[in-house]
Amino acid sequence: MSERSPVRVVLVEDHTMVRQLFAHVVRDELGFSLAADCTSVADGLQALLREKPDLAIVDWMLADGRGFDLVRRAGPKLPRTRWLFVS
Repeated sequence: MSERSPVRVVLVEDHTMVRQLFAHVVRDELGFSLAADCTSVADGLQALLREKPDLAIVDWMLADGRGFDLVRRAGPKLPRTRWLFVS
């Protein structure tokens, strides 16, 4: 029997309480691995391209731009990543 690696998640959310809640759910409730936790489009883009996560949880609006723009830039380079937008 082979053990599977936990699902790797990158979280991009600029509101501290929301980010902490999602991080808790990802790690403690779902047992996933939080590969990166970012607060901006710029940091999120770097983390996504570096970590190549299974799942990206992205806020729709961030202080430095729209989450959708982040997905448009990173998405084509991350064909296996699934995307979840939050608003």
